[in-house]
Amino acid sequence: MWHSWTTCTGYDQECSWWAKLRHAADHHERLVALCDDFRSRKPFEVVEKETPDPSVTMFVFWQYEPIPNDISLTVGDVLHCLRSALDSLVYGIVEGEVGAPTEQQERACQFPIEATPVGFDNFIGGHGVRAKLYSHPLRAALRASNDQNLWMVLGSVTWRSAPSRG
Repeated sequence: MWHSWTTCTGYDQECSWWAKLRHAADHHERLVALCDDFRSRKPFEVVEKETPDPSVTMFVFWQYEPIPNDISLTVGDVLHCLRSALDSLVYGIVEGEVGAPTEQQERACQFPIEATPVGFDNFIGGHGVRAKLYSHPLRAALRASNDQNLWMVLGSVTWRSAPSRG
């Protein structure tokens, strides 16, 4: 059954953004397995070296095998699915506000990811269709979430120490 915003609540996991999130989770599981396999081969190490200046420490990174292409491709798949889910969510909100969007409005539906408030304002106001399409409450909500995007991404990263040889 096709769902529109009016029939698809945020808790209805048959909605397109939920499907895209599930797809991203599947890719993420594969990425974890690929990374675990790569790290299990001890493909690199970081070695601490002394320098003539005792207040300075040098670290040397030794890489014994290249990072497999499947890892970078899968990272791209995860990010693409997450981005698509956010865009789909914005589309659903806009659809709920204006009804079925025109083709031009549909192309303008995009979740803003901007580094600065000026970038955000240019994203909304610099695109004539978005300036008219995104209501003030939607703009406020997107601006509030935009301010936290980098923090959310960095907060979800698992930092691990490089394995050591010997």
